[in-house]
Amino acid sequence: MSEVDAELVRRTMAGDRVAFEALVSTHLLRARAVARTVLKDDAAIDDVLQEAFIRSFNRLGQLGEPATFPSWLCTIVRNEAISWLRRSGRHRAASIEDVNPAAHEPDPPNPQVERLAEAMAKLPDGYREILLLKYEANLNY
Repeated sequence: MSEVDAELVRRTMAGDRVAFEALVSTHLLRARAVARTVLKDDAAIDDVLQEAFIRSFNRLGQLGEPATFPSWLCTIVRNEAISWLRRSGRHRAASIEDVNPAAHEPDPPNPQVERLAEAMAKLPDGYREILLLKYEANLNY
């Protein structure tokens, strides 16, 4: 995948907007998962993603190695989400239930999911975010 990403980045930098559309469609779900680790409001997530993709497009020249686009984009998305929180004066509220809507289903009650949700809620924001990025956004450590 990194070679495909690198080629799409090179084509985008050469002026091929279709290549950037391919980058967006390829990485949109992961970017959304990253934003959801910080925010829980879908409208805010959409705003953050739009801003992050615009920012990544405008700063592609600053990307050292084109193959690192996915992790670079995730960093931009996370920073945009945190900036959105600061601008809006809101506090971080993402939890495992926010990232995994299936955890909201009341039937049948699953004591393991409930214990996990309670444990996740007790973690400091930074630790909770790391776990959500690893297990929900499928990012490496």
